[in-house]
Amino acid sequence: MPPFQLALFFPSVYTASQTLWFMTFLTPGSITFTQGSWISASSRTTFTSNTKVFTIFKNGSSIATLTFNAGGNTPTISSLTGSPVSFIPNDNLSITAPPVADATGSGLSITFLGTRA
Repeated sequence: MPPFQLALFFPSVYTASQTLWFMTFLTPGSITFTQGSWISASSRTTFTSNTKVFTIFKNGSSIATLTFNAGGNTPTISSLTGSPVSFIPNDNLSITAPPVADATGSGLSITFLGTRA
């Protein structure tokens, strides 16, 4: 299966509960993200406040979280499904910031790696 890669960068400090990304898949067939190695993320600056959790959604249902701790810029990535996640045409992918913003955490980079069917 051919690879699929989606790289995102959010240069600014985010606001509370901000939707950082929303997209609708339009490609024919499906895109599958295999659990375990499907997300890579980091931030350009470190977070100064307590744990911040960014949530990744498929069609409004949470499928993964990125948890940044104070003083860190590499998150703990947790899959909430435990199995591969596939997107077909008209499925939505979105990323939401934590309900309380961080004063310095910015430059968030997220890469999704999957395969096309």
